[in-house]
Amino acid sequence: MAIEREEIERLAKDRDDEQAILDRNVYSRLLDMLRGQVAVAGPKGFKKGTELSNAVISEYPCSQWWMFATEDEKAQGEVEALRGQYDDPSRFSSIASWTRSKRFSAAMKCLRAS
Repeated sequence: MAIEREEIERLAKDRDDEQAILDRNVYSRLLDMLRGQVAVAGPKGFKKGTELSNAVISEYPCSQWWMFATEDEKAQGEVEALRGQYDDPSRFSSIASWTRSKRFSAAMKCLRAS
């Protein structure tokens, strides 16, 4: 049982590490795409027509950066394509897929109960 617990914990850590790497990469790319663009929409409190700089963008949590809509249709299309890739569940490795499985969830419940 201890070996299984260690394996489950290792897989969970691998999944979390993989997600953190993915988040850093995607949000860095998103920041590069948005920087210098004039936004026509954004998160609550954002002033339409503002040029997006690091300072402006960093006023909002990363999760809200997707709410910015740019005047440049090509740039907006690239942002939307990146969002589609980020939201695509097939981007996860087999480790992450397994840790989201019912088998992993049942094992974690069992470990928490012990």
